[in-house]
Amino acid sequence: MDGTTALKFARSRHSLTDGGDFNRTARQKLIIDAVRQKVININFIPKIIPLIQTLSNHLQTDIEIVKMEQFITEFPKLSQYQISSLALTDQNVLENGISSNGQYVLLPKVGENNWTQIHQFILDPNLLTPTALP
Repeated sequence: MDGTTALKFARSRHSLTDGGDFNRTARQKLIIDAVRQKVININFIPKIIPLIQTLSNHLQTDIEIVKMEQFITEFPKLSQYQISSLALTDQNVLENGISSNGQYVLLPKVGENNWTQIHQFILDPNLLTPTALP
């Protein structure tokens, strides 16, 4: 998938079958996972410091080169870890609502400003969906 197609895929909201913000978020996660996998597979990280040094006049970051180099030395170990995720949706702890000024909003199912169920949901390790190891 090229970049233009990936952007269309990730940003689309108006599909008749997979439209809406929750499905758009799921598509964005698929793109991020695919990029992560590609970076690991092509061994890109060790090549990034020379690339950053070459492009340094056109980049702005608050991460020092020394910190980047430290990260890169740890990167080979990162492929041993899984990235886990969960989504807060109207299928679990949220419900659709309308604000006082008519905007679409998501509210906790157990009541406005009651975040207890959401906190418990986030902290439940059994609900996490791990990515596959490379």
